[in-house]
Amino acid sequence: MKSFLLWDVLIPVLSVLFILFTAGIFVWVQSWRKRINSTVLDLSNQIGMHEGNVEQLLKALFKVTNLETLNLSLNQIGKNQMDVEHLSKALFKLTQLQTLNLSFNQIGKHKEGVEQLSKALSPLTQLKVLNLYYNEIGKNEGDVQHLSKALSKLTQLKVLNLSYNNISDDEKNALRQKYKKIILSF
Repeated sequence: MKSFLLWDVLIPVLSVLFILFTAGIFVWVQSWRKRINSTVLDLSNQIGMHEGNVEQLLKALFKVTNLETLNLSLNQIGKNQMDVEHLSKALFKLTQLQTLNLSFNQIGKHKEGVEQLSKALSPLTQLKVLNLYYNEIGKNEGDVQHLSKALSKLTQLKVLNLSYNNISDDEKNALRQKYKKIILSF
């Protein structure tokens, strides 16, 4: 008789748990669909810990071409020489991007880093805000010139943060003179 009562209680409890579990999976899938279809993607402090993560993440960005805001800050992009190349390939496709946060990475660590990024920025004509805070820009000769060339094509750009980089005072003044309509932060 006791085992019968146990099943009487256990089966309804298991049924409720199953319903909650399947509902939870449905909600989880729906939340990821919303993230994928969203125009805002925040992946700050997510990928820099393990080798190869930067490449895998940036390859996935090829599928999300409708992004308007992308935050990739605090990811050590540029730690490896190939990181900026992968980033550049991904950015090239994100032509709807209006805000790009690449702060606290290492884009200028390697000689070609800023040049590669600059080439990828050129097609982002909708870009209004670009945050390159703390990226070792100016460490290599020609970094600021490459960046300046890309900026000339970003006609919608309103805000550029280049704080805590290795940009000389002369280069800062040249950028201020050339881009008077952009709010520059050094």
